[in-house]
Amino acid sequence: MHVSPQQLAQWLDATRKANAAGDHATAARWAEQATRAAPQAPQAWFHLAVALQGLGKRGQAVRAAKRAAALAGDSAEAHAAVGALFVDLDALDEADRCLGRALALDPHHPVATSDLGRLQWRLGRLTDAEASFRLAIARRPDLAPAHAGLCRVLNARGDHGAAEAAARRAIALDPLAADAWTGLGAALAATARFEAAGPACRRAVELDPRSAEAWRQLGAVLAAINRPEAAEAALQRTVGLAPGDAVAWHLLADVLVRQFRLAEAEVACRKAAALDRDSVAPHTLLAWIHVQRWDYARAAAEHGRALGRRPHDLALLSLRLYSLNLQPAAEAADMLEAARAYDQAAHRGVSGYTAWNCVPDPARRLRVGLVSGDLYRHPVGFFLQGPLRELDETRVELYA
Repeated sequence: MHVSPQQLAQWLDATRKANAAGDHATAARWAEQATRAAPQAPQAWFHLAVALQGLGKRGQAVRAAKRAAALAGDSAEAHAAVGALFVDLDALDEADRCLGRALALDPHHPVATSDLGRLQWRLGRLTDAEASFRLAIARRPDLAPAHAGLCRVLNARGDHGAAEAAARRAIALDPLAADAWTGLGAALAATARFEAAGPACRRAVELDPRSAEAWRQLGAVLAAINRPEAAEAALQRTVGLAPGDAVAWHLLADVLVRQFRLAEAEVACRKAAALDRDSVAPHTLLAWIHVQRWDYARAAAEHGRALGRRPHDLALLSLRLYSLNLQPAAEAADMLEAARAYDQAAHRGVSGYTAWNCVPDPARRLRVGLVSGDLYRHPVGFFLQGPLRELDETRVELYA
């Protein structure tokens, strides 16, 4: 079939517009027509891959993108565009080849440099990703995706103030950048500004309703402000889009526990544990689920699994000690051992304080201050009653 360059350009333009409008079915029809008429046109295969990605047909999208890459020749722009698409499709080896080719053809290509940062982020290479994003910004300061990518790295490093600044810069450059809104929400949530984080996360899912990361961040914020039903809805969207997201399954389990839906929470927890065998969080939550069912043997087994991975984790040791208090058959020796394990973990790497300013006076009572927000109707207050009764008031003077 012969097609004029003008006709091909019209089809490709129609494909671009349909993809931009989210009408991927129409885009796919135009792109398929273009690939049949001009099978050697890399742009046609690229736009077909974008349309197929939008339709959720990842395998077909990857094949179309590979065809586009094979036809890209010596065009740095074409290799950069296909490489970015491969990152989106999670075809990381192909992305590495395409972006490497783009940068070999044009070592100063800012977009390819930024997308290389996204690839490095996906591979867990945070230092390399940060360097790539900063280099892309130095080459092109108005490149919004590079600022958004830098925000993601800075959030992962715990530098949430700088992450917020990077996100706001990206949004100023491109108010429709969904990943920048997600990053802003994450930075605000990490600094406990949940009322501001919520709208940022909602804007992210409005702009990109297929972003599992955006839905997960929204779910986490809603859980933090104690809206478990709304959080559940957001996290159900997350696992629907990304069924391999272990963190989302764990967050979903947590909000189900808050609604006392323990059977469903256990299913979600076990999915999280299966997806991330190195994480202790699902086992910790499973232990708590079993405690609420009074199934202390299974709770102890989950504590054991978690502590086998992180024997000095204070939260785990605290939960084990707490759950022993709820077990009618718990032995005093086991409780004492658990308390000592917590004490030893709490003092790891801690040296005693020696720079006392007071004058030593053996005849004076030792003054001890108790500082807590939970000295009223709370387990801290309850547990203190016994030890306080044993103190010798002639030797110790208490302040609370």
